[in-house]
Amino acid sequence: MRFISLACVLLLTGVYAGCEDNVVGLPLMDSAPGDQSTAMDQESGDQAELLDLTPPDATLADFPALDQAALDQAAPDQVVPDQVVPDQLPPDLPLCGAHNCSGCCSGSGGTCLAGTINGQCGKGGASCANCTTYKQICAGGICANCTPVCKGKLCGQPDGCGGTCATGGGCCTPVCKGKLCGVSDGCGGTCKSGSGCCTPVCKGKICGASDGCGGICATGGGCCTPVCKGKICGASDGCGGTCKAGGGCCTPACTGKLCGASDGCGGTCKAGGGCCTPVCKGKVCGASDGCGGTCKAGGGCCTPSCKGKLCGASDGCGGKCKSGSGCCTPSCKGKTCGQSDGCTKKCAGSCPWSYTCSSYKCVCGPSPHYKVVGGKCLPSCGALLSKKSLPNAGMGCCAKGCKHSTAGGPGTTWDCNYCCSSTPGNAGCK
Repeated sequence: MRFISLACVLLLTGVYAGCEDNVVGLPLMDSAPGDQSTAMDQESGDQAELLDLTPPDATLADFPALDQAALDQAAPDQVVPDQVVPDQLPPDLPLCGAHNCSGCCSGSGGTCLAGTINGQCGKGGASCANCTTYKQICAGGICANCTPVCKGKLCGQPDGCGGTCATGGGCCTPVCKGKLCGVSDGCGGTCKSGSGCCTPVCKGKICGASDGCGGICATGGGCCTPVCKGKICGASDGCGGTCKAGGGCCTPACTGKLCGASDGCGGTCKAGGGCCTPVCKGKVCGASDGCGGTCKAGGGCCTPSCKGKLCGASDGCGGKCKSGSGCCTPSCKGKTCGQSDGCTKKCAGSCPWSYTCSSYKCVCGPSPHYKVVGGKCLPSCGALLSKKSLPNAGMGCCAKGCKHSTAGGPGTTWDCNYCCSSTPGNAGCK
């Protein structure tokens, strides 16, 4: 007697995925190991290869929800092995089977699942199978071969069989490297940021600068066009920069000019712009104004006034009057007492001997060494000796004559008849 495999029994009873009335060539228990047959899944209309997923040493306890009613539904010419009988079933059979599960049972836990996805395939209480293990898909509750479809798809997208479309399989690989974002990617789409394309950046840049993608920023692309015509160089160009020489702006020329003169750009030269501001305040008129000119009356300078003043006096401008400025230089050299000094005063000049200049007049004196006697100014003997540089020990006033040198005889001094020289211990009188 031939026995069909335990898996086929389960399939026939709806417990194992995909077994139907027209199952043919299913592996039998007495078949050689590795033999397989195929079955048609008429529900889906697709021809699929049925896998024999029965382990070689499987028993009834390895499959869920096999009961006597399921065994009775087997075809008459199919015989169940003698050892598979209801009274031999374990008391703790899984909770799901052909009679209470429209999908598949998960392992020995007996959980009923949908059984319609590639990783969880089976129907009618069959055990769940993972079709992706065999690079197949779940079709009508059984694992079936799948034909990948990649034509019209992008490489990398699902191929419909659990894999992904690869180059050479009819898919299209977008090419965006070196292209501008927004242009065609060659696959019916457009290149987007992050795909290797380049997005031109012109915002905040000067028109004519690089856009970062091999082109240049043009007007209308978000860049800024500097405007300098009619502006002063150094003014804002309207793009965050400043106008520079050669860009249509005007450079004021004030160097060497007086502040207030034209700057050559429609304005006037101002202090700090290279022009020169004349400075005459506190200066003497005629002095340099600091700008190549001279200070003139009315420009804040001071005109010295020395006419009628003595040289050396204040000129009225913080200085002193000097010779040649109209001032007068007094001179009393060689002049006698009371003569003019050539300016406004008199000279305290010379007087005859025995006289002295007092209040610009020659008077006898000074007292008490000089006295007027008989209308004549006579010196004392001591003053006479001193005048003649003769020795005077205080013993030179003599009545009859001098023993040594005679400074003067009678009438030459007011205090002695004879005025004689004397030395200590040696009287001058005869």
